Amino acid sequence: MTGLGTGVFVIGILLSSWGESIRKSGPIMPGHQNIACIDCHQPAGGSFRQQVQAALRAIMWRENNDVDFGASEVNNNDCNSCHYNRYDRHATYRFLEPRFARERRILAPHQCRSCHRVHSGKRVSIKLDFCQHCHQKLNISNDATRPTHVELISSRSWNRCLSCHDYHGNHIMDPPTNLNQAINVDTLIQYADGGGSPYTKEVLVQAKESR
Repeated sequence: MTGLGTGVFVIGILLSSWGESIRKSGPIMPGHQNIACIDCHQPAGGSFRQQVQAALRAIMWRENNDVDFGASEVNNNDCNSCHYNRYDRHATYRFLEPRFARERRILAPHQCRSCHRVHSGKRVSIKLDFCQHCHQKLNISNDATRPTHVELISSRSWNRCLSCHDYHGNHIMDPPTNLNQAINVDTLIQYADGGGSPYTKEVLVQAKESR
C-alpha cells in the first residue's frame, strides 16, 4: 500500500503543473521559454485506461494504432496556432506535392519539427545546407548576383543560401547581390544555435505569445 501510494503521488506530481520542469525532455528553443507545456502538448484522447490498453497492444502485438499516451503528438497545426504566416515561402503543405516525395523521405520538410525540434535548445536543429535537396538544378536568367547562383551550386556552397535568403520569407529585406555583403556562415550558425537574429527586425507576421 505504501508503494502504491508513493507511485500515485509521484505520477500526480509529474502530471501537475509543478512537474513541468521534470517532464521536459531537453532545453527549450529560443522564444519558447515562457510557454507552458500544455500550450503545445494537448491531452491525448481517451481515458487513461484506454491509453494504457492501446500502448500494451502496440507493444505486445506490435500494432501500429497511433494512439497517443498522456499527451497528443505535437503537429503542424500546433505550431501554426502561433506561427501561421500566409506569406510563408516554404509553407509545409507545399511539400506534400508528389514531386517532393524524395525530399519528404530524406528531410521531411512537410513537418515543422524536422527543422525545429523544440527541445533541442536550438532555433534550427539541422545543418544549414538543406537547400541542396530541392535547388540543385536552379538556373536564373540574367543572374545579377556575384558569384552567380549557378557558380555557388557548382561549388556546393549550400551553407551560404541563408546568408542572403530568409527561408520562410518573414523578414522584410532585400537580398544582397554580392556575397561579400551577405551574412557570414559563423553568424548564421550562431543564429541557428539560438543567437540573435542577423536579419532585419521588420517582419510580416509576429508570432503569438501563446495559443
